[in-house]
Amino acid sequence: MSQEESMPFIWKVFGGAFIGLVGTLLFVLFGTINGNINTTRADLSSEITSSCDKLEKELAKLEDDKVLLKDNLAEIKNKLATLEESRDALKEKILALENSLRETSKLNESAIANIATQEKETNLQIQASISKLDEQIRDLRDKLLLLEKEK
Repeated sequence: MSQEESMPFIWKVFGGAFIGLVGTLLFVLFGTINGNINTTRADLSSEITSSCDKLEKELAKLEDDKVLLKDNLAEIKNKLATLEESRDALKEKILALENSLRETSKLNESAIANIATQEKETNLQIQASISKLDEQIRDLRDKLLLLEKEK
């Protein structure tokens, strides 16, 4: 017996059609899978392109922000240097004013001491003058009394 005789009749009649149908189904399945893969590739490619565009825009914005921050930092450094110079100038002025105030205070103390000394001297002179005037008044009273007695 040969192999063809041992095969069932249905395989002999429909075997080629069945194999052709399975081949066609496999071909259609392969085409569908390949189409889905291509569609997925295209979708991924557009997503990647879109993501790249977004990232490029964000990167450009970050670069602009970086430049702006550098400019702001440079401006802040300049202002800080100016403020430090102003602070140093103010310190010098304050020291000069403090020295002037000390000198003025010393001069004032010296003037107050001189005035106090002059006041004491003047008071002593006035007291001496008052004492002399008192003596002169007493002498004049005594003379007046003597003159009145003589009258």
